[in-house]
Amino acid sequence: RRYGLQYLGNFQITFITIYSLIVIDHFSSAKFYKSWSGYQDEMAWGAAWLHRATGENSYRTKAMEITSTLGSAGEISWDNKVEAVKILLAITTERQEYRDAARGFCQRILNCDTCKTNDGLVFIQPWGSLRHASNVAFACLAADAAGVTSIPYASAKHQINYILGENTRKFSYVVGLGSRYPTQPHHASSSCPIVGPCNWDNYRSTKPNPQVLRGALVGGPKSRDDNDYVDVRSDYVTNEVTTDYNAGFQSALAALLSTCK
Repeated sequence: RRYGLQYLGNFQITFITIYSLIVIDHFSSAKFYKSWSGYQDEMAWGAAWLHRATGENSYRTKAMEITSTLGSAGEISWDNKVEAVKILLAITTERQEYRDAARGFCQRILNCDTCKTNDGLVFIQPWGSLRHASNVAFACLAADAAGVTSIPYASAKHQINYILGENTRKFSYVVGLGSRYPTQPHHASSSCPIVGPCNWDNYRSTKPNPQVLRGALVGGPKSRDDNDYVDVRSDYVTNEVTTDYNAGFQSALAALLSTCK
């Protein structure tokens, strides 16, 4: 295990580039999943986790060195991990500069009333707004649980409750949960019947998806208007489902269940 991790670390340091510059495939992944923030945050993120996994200080030094050049960010996402790196370093190094950065990020995002919808959802950007709110909630709950910083706990908890239906629409954004939830998530296989053709006619259908994709989190409102959401299969901004949407959401939910505050 240790040698495998060391190989991964050496590979990361040796082959430095943005993956979207070298990936060529039929579906143009590089176009849709371009690394807009660059590779430095991933380098720091990888080094920070390698330090945590191996305990080797060289990885910590590398993570801190790169992080010192990254500045700050207003989100935590698959593309931009700057603030997540600082929170992880705050947990593993206990250095005050990272503790201050973690506190500053969580306070800045969770306490920003002008950045929220009327129902209290932290709104960061239109595409996958609930994913962004979940990621912030999880990262800050993790920081709080590790004793790095106290956070606006109620605001973090509300992000998850909002997703589960605590909003003026009384709408759950988790497929299959509650009495009102998305019936047309932008998801190919659940849009098709168990038996029969699976084609663009299924995609264009106005009927609910034949398969209920239970537990999947959709994108959510695409503005600070809580009603700016449509349950339409073709609207991938509001109704797409992806693994990174569920990752932060389920992790935050687990964190809340573990504390039971």
